[in-house]
Amino acid sequence: MKKFTISFVFSVIIVLVLASIVLATPKDIRGHWAEDYITSLLNQNLINSYEDGTFRPNQAITRADFAETLAKSMYLEKMEITELTDIENHPAKGYISALVNEGIVTGFPDKTFRPEDKLTRAQVVTMLTRAFGLGKENNQINTHSFASYLDMDKEHWANDYVKVATELDILNGYPDSTFRPNNLTTRAEASKMINIFKDYDSINGFVADIYPASNKIAITSLIGERIILNIADTALIGRNNRIVPATEFLKTDKVFIITDSQKRARYIKAYGLITRADLTEQVSLMTDYMLDPFEVEAIAGGNFNVLKPKFLNEIRVRLMNYGLSPTEIEALLNTDWYSLEEQGRTRLSEAVAIQTGLPLGLVEAIMSQDWDKVQTLAKVEAIQRVVQQVMNSDLFS
Repeated sequence: MKKFTISFVFSVIIVLVLASIVLATPKDIRGHWAEDYITSLLNQNLINSYEDGTFRPNQAITRADFAETLAKSMYLEKMEITELTDIENHPAKGYISALVNEGIVTGFPDKTFRPEDKLTRAQVVTMLTRAFGLGKENNQINTHSFASYLDMDKEHWANDYVKVATELDILNGYPDSTFRPNNLTTRAEASKMINIFKDYDSINGFVADIYPASNKIAITSLIGERIILNIADTALIGRNNRIVPATEFLKTDKVFIITDSQKRARYIKAYGLITRADLTEQVSLMTDYMLDPFEVEAIAGGNFNVLKPKFLNEIRVRLMNYGLSPTEIEALLNTDWYSLEEQGRTRLSEAVAIQTGLPLGLVEAIMSQDWDKVQTLAKVEAIQRVVQQVMNSDLFS
């Protein structure tokens, strides 16, 4: 009897626990595509439902709610000191202040945070990538060669963050190759991104070895631990200011790595001794990549001929915009003055013919001073005009 009573009590407890879990699940997320992501965050107390028991997954998330969830997922301690003027009495003040202290979020120029404003896709990507540690210059990989989304030009303030977030599969664009940076982020979308963020990790250390055949990297962490990581096939890899294969790393390099849920290196940034290739890349950057690194190195070696094709093409484009024909342009560039003269004569003849209404052949004969031809063509022209006048008169009506 005693055993039965104990078993019964345990059964009741289990049923009550399961029932409480079911009741705790907001009714408006059941069957939603983000149900698992939302439930995971709710169970970890990283995000909150509303007092009426709903989660409102399709509602845009506020800056304060996202900041609180992000800070909790990073296990940041709340901070009470802040220069922001509009969060003094806000429930999320401590979490917002902690993110500001980490350099992950910033206020607006007027020292406000605007906690109840809705968060855009560009803003949420920027916060997440900074949370990875990508706000620090040494950790950033130059993504200038990566294509931007159609609705984001290279000058967009979040362009580099969006490119990296796309490479890390945190947030992707739409099928029409747009990102829609100003679209608002829903609470469901934010839940998915926070879950992905939580599965990623970052490591700082020094390059210990590279294993190209195995596609692995060995690093020594800042506490002296040796760590060997698989490099993902889609990993974004850079050294100093260049995209490079990992085989270009030096053993003296410092390294920053982001790993995914499978503990594979997805983002590897090494930085250290400046090489010749780094210098040529930097000069190329200073020219806004008008000159590529190969051309910079050739110029440094005194080989200016390497620039001739590029400059000639630029000249061709500009002359074409001025109205010259391809034949004229080539004659000009090749200093073929005879051809250029012929082309010029033809263009002038056409212009005179258009303005006067005279036949082109007649104008060309005049410009060539071929008076016999002029006389013949003039007679033909005169006869044609007389015939035309007669045909247009009333004689045949």
